[in-house]
Amino acid sequence: TTVAQGINNWDWNIAGLNTSTLQIHTYTFPEDTGHYLITLTIIDANGCTNTITHTAIVTGEFGIFVPNSFTPDGDGLNDNFFPSGFGIGNEEFSFFIFDRWGELIYETHTKFAPWDGKFKGKSVPNDVYVWKLKFKDINGKEHSKVGNVNVVR
Repeated sequence: TTVAQGINNWDWNIAGLNTSTLQIHTYTFPEDTGHYLITLTIIDANGCTNTITHTAIVTGEFGIFVPNSFTPDGDGLNDNFFPSGFGIGNEEFSFFIFDRWGELIYETHTKFAPWDGKFKGKSVPNDVYVWKLKFKDINGKEHSKVGNVNVVR
């Protein structure tokens, strides 16, 4: 590590979460996404001070999994169909299921709410159904996914 010529002091402030007086400082941000102000103040050998502030933008990851089949036969195993994942926002979540003729048979706007394989209170027949999922990830980016699910009893 080389010392910057003429600089006597370094004062790092990492968004009020951490401070350091090292010339080169590393910091691991918490898992929360966000914008963090990073300020470095230096003092040279003549006592002159200079400050610079930049914003560090921490983005999160997301992942989504939607099964391709389920067995709503009441045995307590795999009886419901729903997407699952991480880093998915709670707002602006929509999940739709359509039959082969395009009729909407299930709709929810509650994140990861399960479908029980019924339409108007009756079990749907074994078949392939189309699902559509719309959501925002924790970074605020909108996503739309479409796929198929097999109902097998």
